[in-house]
Amino acid sequence: MMGPMVDSVTEEECEASEASSGEADHDTSDPEDSGHLHPGALLYRAARARNITVMAEALAHGADVNMVNQEDQEKTPLIQAVIGGSLLACEFLLQNAADVNQRDARGRGPLHHATYLGHTGQVCLFLKRGAAQNDGDEDGHDPLSIAVQQANADIVTTPQQ
Repeated sequence: MMGPMVDSVTEEECEASEASSGEADHDTSDPEDSGHLHPGALLYRAARARNITVMAEALAHGADVNMVNQEDQEKTPLIQAVIGGSLLACEFLLQNAADVNQRDARGRGPLHHATYLGHTGQVCLFLKRGAAQNDGDEDGHDPLSIAVQQANADIVTTPQQ
């Protein structure tokens, strides 16, 4: 097995990754369309839509930041934020006690999803927040092996701690 994927991640590296991620500075979902949803469902939907305002509203109304969507392969709001491509939504959820290592039905945590999608800024964030680097998913793939398989040099060559 290969060593740790990351040793230290500087603020500059993560900021550079965020800047190159194409992250929009505005929210993309319409809160009016989601007003009838349960707070947990609202948080889940808003996380993917990159809508921090609606995410905050859902949490204020009692949404569980670590809720599991049984109808969507046990994904969490944090995994939805990864899929939506939002580094800011991921940071917001982590600041509100989201579990960086909570896995979906396929054994994939946020770090696995970010690696599969090539979201280097999110990978940096999760590693800085203590994401498990060496845990495999249901297929036995850990984040580093995923990055190698995807030929993602930015993630594979992230400086080691």
